[in-house]
Amino acid sequence: MNKVIAAAGFAALFSTAAVCAAPTTTGTSIQVSNIAFDTFDLTPGDGSAAGYSIHDVSTFFYTGFRKDWATPIATKSLQPTAAATLTLDQGTLHSDLAWSGTPGALALNTSSGAEGVESFAQASQTFTVRVTPHTVFSFSALATVLDARNTPTSRGGAGIGLSVYGPPGEGRQLGYGLDLTSYDWGSATVKPDFSTARNFSVSYVNLTDTAQDLRFEYRVSSSATYAVAPVPEPATYAMLGVGLLAIGARRRSASLTRTKGAVRAK
Repeated sequence: MNKVIAAAGFAALFSTAAVCAAPTTTGTSIQVSNIAFDTFDLTPGDGSAAGYSIHDVSTFFYTGFRKDWATPIATKSLQPTAAATLTLDQGTLHSDLAWSGTPGALALNTSSGAEGVESFAQASQTFTVRVTPHTVFSFSALATVLDARNTPTSRGGAGIGLSVYGPPGEGRQLGYGLDLTSYDWGSATVKPDFSTARNFSVSYVNLTDTAQDLRFEYRVSSSATYAVAPVPEPATYAMLGVGLLAIGARRRSASLTRTKGAVRAK
């Protein structure tokens, strides 16, 4: 019986080690691709072709790690004027941001393996699009998000915000917001490993006889926060295993005693 109990304790401890050996990071990534700038000529017979040009591109990267949503651990920023990448690493924390050089084509990755620490990345970009007279202009893209988590309480999310301001006097013409997150704010629960792809677009019609400027304000963000799900202490698993197998051994011993007694009675 002592051998059985010892084996039970070893098996319980082995099971606990297997539980504790789970992956220890959570990550979220967002990529904006398939960027397209398109035009349509409203008056093809007027001798002036439909078109557009892009000016004054300004990009800003900001990333970092923070504890409990507030206490900064490390931050880093970059203001690229051409295609660029910004990376930040610290132990099990990682983030990177990349711009391909095409306005709007951004990729952000964040991951955290530190309890209660958020890895975040934010990219903002502004640019001006000049649209020729009598032209329909459209901007479209594809946003792809992957949110991979290994505990039910880890949290990640990504979002896109796009505002387009028309010529002076017209104010804001168009706006677009896309929140892609694994956290369900309504039920306060975290969705299973989450991935999605969404198309989004905005358009503008220039009916005037002069070129018109549209100002794009474009924001992309990603974040990942690692949190360990509550689990029983290793000692609890060991005691449970020992207890269950000890009960089983006692019942087996009692069964053998009754069987021997029945044989002698014959």
